Amino acid sequence: MGYMGVPYYPQRQDLLDPRGGIWSREAGDYSYRIKHWAPAGDTALVLETQRLPVSISPVERDSVIEGVRLALQERGDARQDWSKVPEIRAAVTSMFLTEEGRLWVHTASPDTLNSYDIYERSGSYLGTVHSRLSPVQWIPPIVRGDLFWAVVVDEFDVPYVVRARIIPA
Repeated sequence: MGYMGVPYYPQRQDLLDPRGGIWSREAGDYSYRIKHWAPAGDTALVLETQRLPVSISPVERDSVIEGVRLALQERGDARQDWSKVPEIRAAVTSMFLTEEGRLWVHTASPDTLNSYDIYERSGSYLGTVHSRLSPVQWIPPIVRGDLFWAVVVDEFDVPYVVRARIIPA
């Protein structure tokens, strides 16, 4: 028995804010829309920006589909509806919170840069950080002050931890 999500499909993500409340984005939402809400259900804040869609190249999409097809064949069944694999990326790739309670939002980018929009606890936009580092999606980076730690994987699929200094442009 196993579970495999649809590649590139925007999954729901919830982050527990240390001072109370939950930051979340909805499953299936390709837009840049993040809510901060209380456990009682009241939405306190919505972060929303308009972004142009970022296409997934046919070569990249076909490569991911082939990888999933091979993995499913090993389990005995590769019959799937491949039309469900999106042709565009969700505007929000992932999110994480820093110790200070700042929200970092990883956004889709048409180039090799990884971009993170940074918000203060109040929802005030602080700026955007760009990096060529590609952290693994299932282990959130750690940010303390001007240092950024993340797990990355090299071209041989070997994971390692990197530390980078955040320098204003």
